[in-house]
Amino acid sequence: MLFFISGCLLFACSREEFSYPEPNVQIESLKSTVKYLSAIKPSRSADHPNSLKKSAEYISRKFHEYGLKPDSQKFAVSGTQYENVIASVGPENGQRLIIGAHYDVCGDQPGADDNASGIAGLLEIARFAKVYEPRLRHRIDFVAYTLEEPPHFATTSMGSYV
Repeated sequence: MLFFISGCLLFACSREEFSYPEPNVQIESLKSTVKYLSAIKPSRSADHPNSLKKSAEYISRKFHEYGLKPDSQKFAVSGTQYENVIASVGPENGQRLIIGAHYDVCGDQPGADDNASGIAGLLEIARFAKVYEPRLRHRIDFVAYTLEEPPHFATTSMGSYV
């Protein structure tokens, strides 16, 4: 995690003298996010849009706590409203680097593996990037996707496709 965070920032920061920053990863925040998302009932699957909405609200709240301005990319699939949550740092017109993770799960499971843990990592990288925002030469878009799992996986309904 430390290497990934440092690598993302080195890529995105200006070419001025820059040493690897100490990311000071907040382990308790990572754990808290995984626990919170994994405990949402019913599961965060496409069959439970209210659970997905609760997850999106949590992610938006965390982005806001870290000083970012979250935005919602709403889209409909089969008449049901879903949303990706997006927050950005860096120069508005800079080249983009997109870092994403998904918050939905497949079926009725807690989804702590790549789902909640991926979102925890995404939020932690966003928190850290905000600290270094003045030095960024690239715009970094942090995107929390939904509908990445079956039955929408590999379709045009996937949040990352939208």
